[in-house]
Amino acid sequence: MRKLTRGRKDQTQYRYVRLDKEEKHMPPDNWLIRGFREASKEEFYANLQPLEGKLEILLEGQFRLDRTPLQARQSAAVLFTRETFQDFPDLYLAVNHEFNTAKKITTANPQQKQYYWGDIELVSWQSFDGQELTGLLVKPENFDPSKKYPMIVNFYERSSDELHTHRAPAPGRSTINYSYYSSNGYLILTPMWCTKSAIPEKVPIMR
Repeated sequence: MRKLTRGRKDQTQYRYVRLDKEEKHMPPDNWLIRGFREASKEEFYANLQPLEGKLEILLEGQFRLDRTPLQARQSAAVLFTRETFQDFPDLYLAVNHEFNTAKKITTANPQQKQYYWGDIELVSWQSFDGQELTGLLVKPENFDPSKKYPMIVNFYERSSDELHTHRAPAPGRSTINYSYYSSNGYLILTPMWCTKSAIPEKVPIMR
């Protein structure tokens, strides 16, 4: 038995990506891996050679990557999406698994340019009981830290892992829509845990 990754130590999640939806078993030589770094929220695609224990990063950055990319039947071309809070998950084409030079082939949401959208970032603080916590802070477009803004506090467990999820304005029954409220001039703070000690005394970016 050989350990191929050190996910717990590195605080990194590794998931095998099945490109061939009809495969009955994992190939012995090369695996496409999707990774998620828990601290920075970066995601990546990597090539893992299980027999040699080698991991090669193919694409990495502050974005969310497709969980189910598609490979062509007769070539090594892969179709996948990449998104951020601001960027719609358009389609990208990677030839021969060269994800770092993948070409964007769609512009599926051009009307977004007509609207204020906002920005999002990770914030961290220490709770009253000494626990290090993280959360999301959504800011309106053209945010001015010298001004005061109305703020919504939205408690939702572990939502900081969705830092780079693109959120189109839409009604919802269990949570609020970040892009809708930020485009209307609101700050939105989403703490990690729904406990009294998790609420920061003040948001670090606000004055």
